[in-house]
Amino acid sequence: MNKLRWGLLSTARINGAVIPPIRLSYRSELLGVASRDRAKAETYARDHDISRAYGSYEALLADADIDADAAWDITTGSNQVVVGVVDTGVSLTHEDLTANLWLNPGEIAGNGLDDDGNGFADDLRGYDFYNNDGDPSDDHDHGTHCAGTIAGAACDVVSEEPIRAANPLLRARNLTLTPHIAWAALEARRRLMDITAGNIAAFLAGNPANVVNG
Repeated sequence: MNKLRWGLLSTARINGAVIPPIRLSYRSELLGVASRDRAKAETYARDHDISRAYGSYEALLADADIDADAAWDITTGSNQVVVGVVDTGVSLTHEDLTANLWLNPGEIAGNGLDDDGNGFADDLRGYDFYNNDGDPSDDHDHGTHCAGTIAGAACDVVSEEPIRAANPLLRARNLTLTPHIAWAALEARRRLMDITAGNIAAFLAGNPANVVNG
């Protein structure tokens, strides 16, 4: 069975929650790690027994042996899927979220009325059940973080900012994500990696699993 080969676009401590389940997954192999500082990437690779180190994120993305682009063959997201986030709210002006925020088609903004008859007035972008109003703006930042994981429209890991027009990230289909799962048990994280790799392998074999868009 061919393994899914992973690359890490970070040397951050949160990788400590990601590396063990990748290595425990019988479907996965950790191949490389990248940093804007090549020396840091090389040190990290040596300390964590990773075979390849890259001095830029673009170099990792350009490596044909990294299989993360297979995930984009499954989906790059869909505006037909609506995800409700029950959390501290969401930043309605965040540049990575504004393009993907849900808009209630049955509601008229700011008229103080429950236009769609769902029991909540002015819930154009959702509802704030703590303050009992139609403004779900984030009060504590955590909800925005979670919403960004689900529906962020941008990739903010670049070797130099502002990003140049010729940067290959603007054309790249393959990205490696370091998820916010440091709290999860090792067994749960290993299962997550197994499921992810299994879904990608099934799709490439022509037998997609867990299809959510019909």
